[in-house]
Amino acid sequence: MTELHDTFENRARLAETDATGILFYGTYTVYLDEAMSEYLRQINYPWPEMLEEGWSFAVANVELNFQSPTEYGDDIVNSFGISTIGEKSFSGQFEARSAEDGELRADGSITLVAINPETEEPVRIPDDFRERASKYQPGL
Repeated sequence: MTELHDTFENRARLAETDATGILFYGTYTVYLDEAMSEYLRQINYPWPEMLEEGWSFAVANVELNFQSPTEYGDDIVNSFGISTIGEKSFSGQFEARSAEDGELRADGSITLVAINPETEEPVRIPDDFRERASKYQPGL
């Protein structure tokens, strides 16, 4: 089981909902991205540092499962954790839960490939990234 860390809290905004006041499904990908970005900040490896070190990542796959509706004004706690780190890719798990009662609203996963931002060719994930993630998430 992947250790998840609460990384991003937000309130469902009117602009993120459909005509019935329910969160538009595509918005969860934004929440996942925000949760992952905050996770990277928590391990002290923000995206700008990746670029300085000559690598970035490209999304290879995203899966989302909708468990219960999020309505306009609901407060959401988004969590993220890395599940695996390979040679040139890593995967993570995501959950969005109600801040009020912890009810699972959505969960899913993402797989990212490390790339050279100039050539867009796959590259090896640096050891420094692996070490910071493993220190923050023991047993990774």
